[in-house]
Amino acid sequence: MLDLKTHKELLDNFFEQKSSKTLHHAFIFRVKDAVLLNSFINSLCQVILSQRVENYQDCPYITIATAENDEIKVAEVKKIIKNCELTAHNNLAKIIIIEELDFLNDSAANALLKTLEEPTENTFFLMFTRDYNNILATIKSRSLVYDIKLNDEDKFSYLKYTFEMSKEGVAKSLQIARDDINIVAKIKLEPHFWQTRNLLMKVLVNQFNVNLFLKEVSPQYKDALYWLTSIAIDVYYYKLDKESDNIANYDKLAVIKHLATKLDGDNVYKIYRQALEAKNYFANFKNVDKELILENLILEIVK
Repeated sequence: MLDLKTHKELLDNFFEQKSSKTLHHAFIFRVKDAVLLNSFINSLCQVILSQRVENYQDCPYITIATAENDEIKVAEVKKIIKNCELTAHNNLAKIIIIEELDFLNDSAANALLKTLEEPTENTFFLMFTRDYNNILATIKSRSLVYDIKLNDEDKFSYLKYTFEMSKEGVAKSLQIARDDINIVAKIKLEPHFWQTRNLLMKVLVNQFNVNLFLKEVSPQYKDALYWLTSIAIDVYYYKLDKESDNIANYDKLAVIKHLATKLDGDNVYKIYRQALEAKNYFANFKNVDKELILENLILEIVK
């Protein structure tokens, strides 16, 4: 198994805290790079429990908050609180893992806060989020915050080890992914994600029907929105500087040039802002019509 230096530094930090008996009871991890995250969680649980953990999802000393339809409800938090009150077997620590902290609804967040304010002895909360800004401020204030963000060396090591990529291949892939290793992994592991991008390019130059495209990508509208946003950014950069090194979709430069000629700067910026708003709607509103929002965005470009 590949060991990432970024993860090792965090684990060494926790080991020192555990050894000096200064380990805090609640931690929030801002996840920028999620690759090998399960492996990191296993290792972190090993440090806290002082015993081997093969799979944290099957460990009797670990409770994981369950989400339903991207939401963690108050009943789930109450179940966790009850678990905290139980005596751990063999005096081992109890670990509560919330894999998506931003999935807590308001009632669940307030219930969790009460537990964090009055923690049960030898109980530790490991909370992970990709949307730190939407976390309740009072939960943040009761927790220590760490970033899981890989350095360039770790990104190269992971991509070389996992996908047998050359140094040049890593550089090109990270350029397309805007230096986001999660996107590179998604491209490699989910063929539909890359196909969505290539099909969208055809739609934007009127070589493929919008409605057929929406049927093709359903229900992965978030993937299509990601690529649409990336293209809008490229068009913006190209209009500023035709020799820009910031063009992510460099292999589709003809499409970028076409859109840059067709759209003025104000329209490009408007589409970009609308794409960001759509991303927010997709993330925070469960009943939003994602297909309609995406269709309107595309029509703004191809009309």
